[in-house]
Formats: sequence, C-alpha cells, structure tokens
Amino acid sequence: YEFVKSQIPYVLDKQGYQWIKSPGRLWAEKAGDCKSFSVFIASCLKNLGIPYGYRFASYDKADPTPTHVYIYVPVGNKELILDAVWSGPFNTQKQYEHKQDYPMAKTSYLGTAGKHIPGVLRIDTPIEDLTDGELDLLLLKQKLEIKKMNAGIAGVGAYDEALKTIDHCIRNVGNPDLI
Repeated sequence: YEFVKSQIPYVLDKQGYQWIKSPGRLWAEKAGDCKSFSVFIASCLKNLGIPYGYRFASYDKADPTPTHVYIYVPVGNKELILDAVWSGPFNTQKQYEHKQDYPMAKTSYLGTAGKHIPGVLRIDTPIEDLTDGELDLLLLKQKLEIKKMNAGIAGVGAYDEALKTIDHCIRNVGNPDLI
C-alpha cells in the first residue's frame, strides 16, 4: 500500500477508456488509477497468503454505480483499509454512499484449455506441483513468445530457435541426460 501510494502517481485513464494494468505494467509505466493500484496491492497480498477483498464504492446517494475501487483486508470482525488513492490517513476510507464487497476466495491460475496461444502462459500441471525449474522454463517461453510477437519479421528466426530449445527442455524436464 505505502509503496504504491508513494512511488506510483495517480493518473486517471483517458476519457472513454478503462485500463486495468498488471502490477508489472503499472510499475513500468509508473502511473495508474484505482483499478491498477488495487490489482497491484491485491497481488502482493495474494502472494503473501493474506486474505483480501475488493471494495467498489459510489459516493453519489442517487446512483449506486461504483466509481472507485480499493482493497480491504478482513481482520477478525474488523477490516484494514488499503486505498492508495485516498488522501486521508492510513486505514481510513472516504465515506461512501453505496458499496459492493467482493472477498477473494482461493484463486489459482488456469492455463489455456487445449490450444496453445503464443504469449499466454499455459500451465497444464497444478502450479504447486511444478518445480522452480519447470516454472522458470514456462515463464521464459512466455517471455520469448511475447518478444517474438513484437520483433517484426526480421527478428523472428532467432526466437524460433530459442523457443524450440525451451520446448525440448520442457518435454524432457524429467530426463536431464536428454537436455
């Protein structure tokens, strides 16, 4: 919360657009709004194993349509408020007129079903069953596929060879002699 609040400027999305940035993109661009701030903070909490929820708030008595989102953490019968946009003190929130809370259940990443889509991480094994090496190979493959998509025609060949090597390693991860 404090990192996002102090290191990433709050910038509204361009009129007519709603961008939800991944934590990596938010940090790379160093600018975002409440949606991207919330995803960043939620990602940190998820990786720390801390339960959390998204709170969608409206400040208009006549209209319950949410215009803001932030994170809350249930702590016993209380909650910790993590709103990196709010200018008030830590663990406080602007008084809303309407709210919708969405506590996050245990979440797991599900890869694509059957068909491989370049640049989309495909994990067919439960993530907790993967070794660090297997996960590293899958992430490297995703990174190279994205770079290949952005390389243009001239740079594709080098990526094809590297991807072929990574696919070989993934297929033979259980047999180091073949790698």
